[in-house]
Amino acid sequence: MLHGKSFHIDADAADESVVSLLKALASLPRWHILQALSEGSLTVIEVSQALDMPLSTVAAQIKILEDAGFVRTELRPASHGLQKVCFRTYDSLVLQLPYLPSVPSNSVEVGMPVGAYTRFEVTPTCGLASPTSVIGFLDDPVSFYEPRRVEAGLVWFRSGFVVYTFPNRLQTFSVLTSLVVSAEMIGAQFGIGAFVLQAGNLMQTDQLLAGVVILSLFGLAVGKAINMLEARLLHWR
Repeated sequence: MLHGKSFHIDADAADESVVSLLKALASLPRWHILQALSEGSLTVIEVSQALDMPLSTVAAQIKILEDAGFVRTELRPASHGLQKVCFRTYDSLVLQLPYLPSVPSNSVEVGMPVGAYTRFEVTPTCGLASPTSVIGFLDDPVSFYEPRRVEAGLVWFRSGFVVYTFPNRLQTFSVLTSLVVSAEMIGAQFGIGAFVLQAGNLMQTDQLLAGVVILSLFGLAVGKAINMLEARLLHWR
């Protein structure tokens, strides 16, 4: 149970002083001394008697704790000269473990709801659905104009396309070095996407990997073409 004064050690500072403080506690006899002082002050002789430890050992251990700030001592008059009285400085210890320094990211991530398209051309079977209901009417391309389309979690159509326009969030004078676009394919009926989904459902690993390789090569080819086009049209970069 924590009570009394607390001592907070921020190990994230990562210097020798933190290590020295922790080393001062890395001793069972010193733990016993702190335990003996938990009920109040004791002289060095009283600590020695309570723990059945040699007086010289107790004096050396108390000096280490005092240098670390966990114990303070006072010299008080006694019947024969002076005696050293020891006090425990803190009753609880809070240690903040170190963290790796955060590295600023140069990436920009933009999420786009599936229903936030800016242009479309679809043919039935088609429709949009939110997590709770169908948006508009089924098999009605006009429903793709519904204002509630931004709530859609699912969009489907037999053929056609939807266009998404993403805002450019790059800072001024920044240069785009790579672009990653991710999307979720559900219920595709034609094309490589349908091939990959079917292979995954049927546990046909060889066909699944083949489809993924084809998609990857297609992505690399498109990326290469964009780079060549950029080099030709934006040669001043």
